[in-house]
Amino acid sequence: MPNGIPHEPRFFRHVGLLAGASAIGPLVAFAAYPFLTRIFDPGQFGVLGLFEAVLAISLSFCTLRYHLAIPVADDDLDAASLVAVSIASSGAVAVLLAIVLHWTQDFAVSNLRLSSIRHLTWLLPVATFASGSALALAGWHTRRRAFARIAASRICQGLVQVSVQTAVGLMGMLQSGLALGLVAARVAAGLVLCGRTDLGPPMRRVSWPNLVAATKRHRRLPLISSWSAIINILGQQLSVLIVGASFGVDAVGFYSLAFLVTVGPAHLVSQAIEQSFVARMRDAEREGRTAALAYSVYRSLVRMGTVPAIVFAALAPDLFSVAFGQTWSLAGEFARWLVPSVLAAIVGSHLPSLVVLRHWQRAELVFNVALASSRCVALLWAGNAVGPFAGVLAYGVTGAILTLGYSASLIVAEGARIRDVAVPLLKETVSGLAIGGGLLGVRAVLGDAGSSTACAIGLVVVALHLALAIPRRASVAAMPG
Repeated sequence: MPNGIPHEPRFFRHVGLLAGASAIGPLVAFAAYPFLTRIFDPGQFGVLGLFEAVLAISLSFCTLRYHLAIPVADDDLDAASLVAVSIASSGAVAVLLAIVLHWTQDFAVSNLRLSSIRHLTWLLPVATFASGSALALAGWHTRRRAFARIAASRICQGLVQVSVQTAVGLMGMLQSGLALGLVAARVAAGLVLCGRTDLGPPMRRVSWPNLVAATKRHRRLPLISSWSAIINILGQQLSVLIVGASFGVDAVGFYSLAFLVTVGPAHLVSQAIEQSFVARMRDAEREGRTAALAYSVYRSLVRMGTVPAIVFAALAPDLFSVAFGQTWSLAGEFARWLVPSVLAAIVGSHLPSLVVLRHWQRAELVFNVALASSRCVALLWAGNAVGPFAGVLAYGVTGAILTLGYSASLIVAEGARIRDVAVPLLKETVSGLAIGGGLLGVRAVLGDAGSSTACAIGLVVVALHLALAIPRRASVAAMPG
């Protein structure tokens, strides 16, 4: 095994740039949520949740997953061909979606209880095309290591979303305001990625034979990886529909806010980690360092993410009550039980890139089928047997166990030992549980006044932990084994 990963802090600087920019959008949204939750009620947030669920499903296959191969393409001509294919397929999927929505909206309203988003269906094709094109352009900027442009697009997305949602809400368009802001933000992010790029010269060299060759060379992505992604997204978004069908539209609103505050930012951070890892992976593969890089990043993510996640889970209901008002404390309970699967996704967020590199798409497909089916069954069973919180807890824990197991298997396949994968996670989990238990003790001793005190202490603890956990050295230890 290689003796280290030189310049690893550069990787985390890239992650910091992208994750920091990714965090600005959610932070802007978080700053606006205390205001938005006083304009829009849980039912209207439920409308947004249903809209996002349908949009996420369409986005899972809008580029046919060709955007994943853009950063690791053999040359710029191949990469530009994949950009063209991704944008063209996004347009085709958007047109197909518009046709399907037009012909099936009566069935959806009468049988699937989706009448609340019927007036917003025309926005779904627009959001699909804008988001798919942005994914393709972000892949190109990742290839060129133009992380500042990706960061700018995410900052713009957050600012536009909050601005439009607030303005439309104040105008009284409550049923459509949240979704309009979401779509406007996706369009704005795509426009930012279009500016000041060096994509023009290779795009002018793209011909029909280049497009055909690129699609054939990377055909595993649409044939296998697309289905894997669709199943994975269905496993997440069906949870919104299951909560709505089982517990009503208000429950969807509480669950959607919890999803926005927890899963949404985590997804953006995961994308930043994956993009930075992909940019480094090309060089690491040429130098035979891919396995050590994958393990090193995993260990660092465990060290940085586990304690903050557990602290957030311990304080989530109090945090939601303070930020959004007492009405939304139930959303904090949902958020608490979503944390296990969110943590697992972040810890292994860079590893799907190995699937593309090693052509393990079949294994990914099997995993996503098992993950989606298991989480939905757990949610249905526990939710109907006990209640909504138990259902979401079962959903989160099931997802965490399977995702961590899959991530561990990918690292072990690269040459690590199971012990070296499990021990760092166990150590950080014990530390996080100790800190979280102490904060809950403070909350219990001080009573109602302890809520804000525990939250303040928790923020300080998380800040100190991150300050100590972020890598600073120019190299790391070799991968065990």
